[in-house]
Amino acid sequence: MTFEQAHKWEIFADGGSYLPSMCNHFPGTDIGFSYDNEQGYQFSAYSYHLDAVDDPNDAAVRLYSLQILLNGAMNAAAGNARFVANKITFSGFLHLDTGRHHHIDVCDIEEMPFSSNPAIDRIARIDVKSDFTAWLLNSSKNDADLRGLLFLLGIITTNTTMEKILTWGTLYKILDTIRHLSKQCGFNIDNFAPPVEIERFTLACNKSAFLGIYARHGSSQTPLTKKIPMTDLNEAMDLLLLMSKKFCIDYMKLKHL
Repeated sequence: MTFEQAHKWEIFADGGSYLPSMCNHFPGTDIGFSYDNEQGYQFSAYSYHLDAVDDPNDAAVRLYSLQILLNGAMNAAAGNARFVANKITFSGFLHLDTGRHHHIDVCDIEEMPFSSNPAIDRIARIDVKSDFTAWLLNSSKNDADLRGLLFLLGIITTNTTMEKILTWGTLYKILDTIRHLSKQCGFNIDNFAPPVEIERFTLACNKSAFLGIYARHGSSQTPLTKKIPMTDLNEAMDLLLLMSKKFCIDYMKLKHL
C-alpha cells in the first residue's frame, strides 16, 4: 500500500494469516498495512491518527486504543468466535525520523483515538465502504455509540483464565449495548438472535451456580428452571458475535449510508 504523505510513526504488526491480504486490500484511510518479505514476512502498519501525536507515551495509548477498535470491527464483521484468536496486535512502534523504538505499555484507553483533522479522510481517497471492517472503524470516529460497541467487541479474548472470566462480563455488556441501541433505532432485537438462546446466556451469566467464578453475580438462591444454561464460552461468543454482526449491518444502513 502506498501513502501520499510521509508518516511519523511505523507500527510493528502481528496477526493471523489474513495480514498479507489486508496489506493489499484493506482500505487504509485510518490504518494501513504493508509488509517486507526480504527476510520473511515482516508486517507494518501506519496511521495518520497516530501521526498527529508527538509524545511516545501518548502515541502508545492511542495506538493501543486503535488496536482494540480495529479488532472490534474485525470481530463484528466476522461474527463468530473462531476469528477472535486471530486478532491483530501492535507490538511496538518506531519514530521514523529518529529511529527510536518504543514499546506499548499502557494503563489507559483513549476513548477518542482519532485525529480531528478532516483532511485525513481525503488523503487516501479510498472508499471505506468497500470493506465492512474499515467502514465500521471509519464510522466510529464520529459515532460514540458505535465506538463503544467496537471497544467491547475488541477486548474479547480467551488466552488466559482471567481473560475468560472478564470475557463473560464483556459479552453481557455487549448484549446490554445492543439492547439499548436497538431501542433507540427502533430495531426488533429478536431479529439479531433467538430469544431462547439469549435467555440461556443470561441465565448462565447471572448465576454463580451455573458459571461459578465466571458469573456476573456472587452466590444467590438458584431458581428451578427447565432451561439449559449456556455455560460454554465459545457458544456464548458465537451467539453474541453473530448478534453483533447482524446488528451492525442494520445499524450502518440506518446511520451511515
